Amino acid sequence: MPELSSLTTDFAPSDRELYTDYQWRTYSFELMQANKVANCLSELICQRLSHNFQVYAGDNEETVVLICGPVVHALAVKAQHIDVTNWEFRLEEGEKIPYASLLWNSFTNQCTVIPGVISNSTDPSVAWNHLDTVICEDDEVTREFIDCIHLVSNVG
Repeated sequence: MPELSSLTTDFAPSDRELYTDYQWRTYSFELMQANKVANCLSELICQRLSHNFQVYAGDNEETVVLICGPVVHALAVKAQHIDVTNWEFRLEEGEKIPYASLLWNSFTNQCTVIPGVISNSTDPSVAWNHLDTVICEDDEVTREFIDCIHLVSNVG
């Protein structure tokens, strides 16, 4: 039985840490239809969950925060648009920081230590800005593209 991260986490960097220790960028999507906002937000969250992000169980009802190691994404809904902010931990060129995660394995009823390394090389296969743009576009190709992404994510 494979070990999985929990869907939610109660850990997130503080606002001070985000703005001093991370580099960030923000982009927005303006959506004309109210039901499109909910559908788009749902798909943006699902795509991140399929890439091992966890939902931060915070108390802000207007922003969904998702975390994957040194990467934090915030999806904020404001009227007819969604603001996406991506934070990545700030590192020097070539710098690597080792860390360990504890994952609960319900099959063995114990925690397993999963080692990892934070580095400044992000996964080039995921260009979030481009992927988010495709998801929030209003055309026929979008649905087929998203179905293809789900298929590929479930295979690997």
